[in-house]
Amino acid sequence: MRHFGVSSDLALSATASTNTYPVGLISGTGRSFVIYQLFAGANQATVVSGQVIVEVNGTSGALTPGSAITPTDIDSGNSSPASITAASSAPTGMTLSPTNPYLRLAFNAMQAWAWTPPDPDSGIVFPAGGGAAGSALLTNRTPVTSSGITLSNQVFFKE
Repeated sequence: MRHFGVSSDLALSATASTNTYPVGLISGTGRSFVIYQLFAGANQATVVSGQVIVEVNGTSGALTPGSAITPTDIDSGNSSPASITAASSAPTGMTLSPTNPYLRLAFNAMQAWAWTPPDPDSGIVFPAGGGAAGSALLTNRTPVTSSGITLSNQVFFKE
């Protein structure tokens, strides 16, 4: 398997429970992907205390990406994963399945969080073919009104 990572910094909405979308991943024809590691933490000059929720969600429809992100090769010598589309900014053409996220991390913005599955051979699997089943969307939000929080998000996946 080839390993890649994507990173995106994004200011959270100051409005409670309003999602921001730092990273979206879409599988390609014939290629699935597995999210095997996630990092999130504050990235600003002035430390701001506030609760943050980071989720990996599925979508109820095909994900149309916003701005493209070029995945970084973790293993030297791999070309970009032609079968995976990575994007940031607000996606269109779908809605989240927020009542059933694949992963939810809640923490104070003054600290950082990392998620790795207990079994190094496992992760969150997204099947080939894009569409609702093959689209993953990382969301950030605050449950209460808060301002000045910018999160740095890193998602590592293999195909």
